[in-house]
Amino acid sequence: HVAHANGVPFVAVRSLADLAGGSAGANQMETFLELAAGNAAAVVRAMLREMPDRP
Repeated sequence: HVAHANGVPFVAVRSLADLAGGSAGANQMETFLELAAGNAAAVVRAMLREMPDRP
């Protein structure tokens, strides 16, 4: 909100570490936390590679 209010471009990246549905044991956040974090990091790295260099 602060960035938008001040006209500063931004991107927010969120990652989900649980599943919709599934049993309680299979749906624990800890089960997928490392995978979700790795996927989010990979997306950010790919986005940064595609961004033009700022003058």
